[in-house]
Amino acid sequence: MSILEFAVKFFQDSGVAIYFSIAIMAIGLAIAIERYIFLNRARSQNRKLWAQVLPMLQNGRFKEVQGVTEKSDAAIGKIVANGLQRMQSPGRREDIDAAMEEGMMEIVPRLEKRTHYIATFANAWNYPGQELEWRMVSLAKYGSWYLLMLISFVLVTLVQSVRAPD
Repeated sequence: MSILEFAVKFFQDSGVAIYFSIAIMAIGLAIAIERYIFLNRARSQNRKLWAQVLPMLQNGRFKEVQGVTEKSDAAIGKIVANGLQRMQSPGRREDIDAAMEEGMMEIVPRLEKRTHYIATFANAWNYPGQELEWRMVSLAKYGSWYLLMLISFVLVTLVQSVRAPD
């Protein structure tokens, strides 16, 4: 029996349940693609703003930085804007750190609202090398995931005996 015949027979024997599995897989794939696009756009906006703001910060042009960051919708812009706003009032370094954390507390719920349903993107399962920023996993991981999926199908077919054709 060839692999193609086996796959066709598997789908035929699975019945209606396979359509639910395919629908769930399609929804999961759509969510993963949307998350990938959203997170890459956010990373791009943050890097672009940071590249624009960093030279101004290094030259001490804080008013310009505050103007740019307040107009920006990027997460890093809100964090820097809160820190600069707190820096204007005389205070300690801890006050500035608290302002930056306050900016983070404003941004993080917005990100969590969009990623709470995907454990990998919500940092429930980080791969080595993804501690600092999200990156696409290597192709080797896809091979592992495929093997896991294949083993799952095989285990289901072993548990649920194959019916004789009618």
